[in-house]
Amino acid sequence: MPTSYLTTERAEAFLKERFGFGARRWLAKLRTAGGGPEFHKAGHRVYYLPETLEQWALSRISPPIKSTSEYRKRRPAPGEGAKPSQDEEG
Repeated sequence: MPTSYLTTERAEAFLKERFGFGARRWLAKLRTAGGGPEFHKAGHRVYYLPETLEQWALSRISPPIKSTSEYRKRRPAPGEGAKPSQDEEG
């Protein structure tokens, strides 16, 4: 079965229909800043694979929570990522 590549416009529609988020301008920003879904280029055009978009979108959605305070307890505070291990500190 041939691979189906989506343009940025179609990727936006795919994400919004399935997950409720994924504006084109946001995808463009994430292509520059990082943190977005993997993409492919053909000349100046950008393409996404539906499977990659779905995996990325699912990774952004939290597990079920019962209150916003529970959500805050589960996620790291801004600026607090995983601390490097002693091996990584060099």
